Amino acid sequence: MKSASRQRWFMIIIVLLFTTMACTMSNVIGGPVERPVPSGDAGIAGRIWHDRCANPPPGVGLPDDYPPGCVLDSLTDGLIANSLLDPDERGIQGVELNLAQGICPGELLTTTQTAPDGMFLFAGLAAGSYCLSIDPGLPVNNGALSTGRWTYPAINERSGVMAVNVVLAEGEVRADVYFAWDYTLEPPYQEPPVATPTEDLTPSVTPTSTATIEPSTTPEPQGSATPSPSPTFSSSDPRASLGPPTWEDDLVNDGDWFLYSDEHVRFEMVNGQMELEAYSPDFYSGWSLGWRKDTNMYLEATFDVLTCSERDTVGLVFRAPDVGRGYLFGITCDGRYSLRLWDGETMSRIQDWTTHPALKSGSDQTQRIAVWTSGNSIRLYANGELLNERFDSTYNGDGLFGVFISSATTPNFQARLREFLYWNSP
Repeated sequence: MKSASRQRWFMIIIVLLFTTMACTMSNVIGGPVERPVPSGDAGIAGRIWHDRCANPPPGVGLPDDYPPGCVLDSLTDGLIANSLLDPDERGIQGVELNLAQGICPGELLTTTQTAPDGMFLFAGLAAGSYCLSIDPGLPVNNGALSTGRWTYPAINERSGVMAVNVVLAEGEVRADVYFAWDYTLEPPYQEPPVATPTEDLTPSVTPTSTATIEPSTTPEPQGSATPSPSPTFSSSDPRASLGPPTWEDDLVNDGDWFLYSDEHVRFEMVNGQMELEAYSPDFYSGWSLGWRKDTNMYLEATFDVLTCSERDTVGLVFRAPDVGRGYLFGITCDGRYSLRLWDGETMSRIQDWTTHPALKSGSDQTQRIAVWTSGNSIRLYANGELLNERFDSTYNGDGLFGVFISSATTPNFQARLREFLYWNSP
């Protein structure tokens, strides 16, 4: 009896030991713990948009003329969105995406959520193979991806997990990873109007005159451009002692930027400059970020600010943990500057709007602004002069950086970014 009792206790101990090991190993062989993201200069970006088609409800026959954006679905003989990003279609906010390493499904590395315009970004990646996936069945995606189905990059996935493989070379940025979702009940279907006979009227045509504008002066012949001399910097200007930058963008294409346009702002490369435009004077701050990440750095941008007034603002975004948060160092048309923090919901002022003689005021001005970060220290510069030093520890890890624009009083307020440079850990 004693021998049998000892054997039973021995078996119980073995079972408990195995159970404990299994619980511990769950964190190693497929538990929810995120893995370290391979670090590098590559990135994956794109957008999830609402592919619009006003589908007829069940029991209603197909109209002779399909609603805008709809095509025939050969699998169901019903209608489905056309898989094209049409001008009236908007991004979907709050969709969670998974980034895994290797061929799909891969091993989970990290997740992110789409911004209000449907855009997403995984930056600071190493070269290699990745799997990007979206699961509409996750609770976090239930609200953003209500009843519907995928239409891009494939419609045969229906409403299940959508996954794509992306292979990155060293320093490569893939900004063309797009997904489209067609909501079953959005937009609502409307019966086509019943045509009624109308009287055949021939419209009268009223000719209009074409104005001829005579030149007030004879244009002078234009000579060839004279190259500008290299700029010189005062001894107090950080540019005087930093040496060659870690990175300088030639602003020729979008290879290093997340460019886009929506109902608020536009960012576009034109003739070796980035054009920034804020459509409405609503104080909305829209930004475009690059793919690089850094913590301690000197970041500088030169803007040509066009017609503006009062609080129309351009500036730098830096230490952004993702596309929806970060610090904003802005300068206004009336010669003020500020340092603010956007946490995704609230804008906080670290440095309130303050005047400074180094800032130029008025339209058609060129402003060279910079920020120097070191730990919790944030130093703000304009045209080679130190404006102020502030301290904040909210975001003091690696973050994205870029530029922003905001209109306070001027419709279609524009600025042009002519130079963008940064130094790592100066």
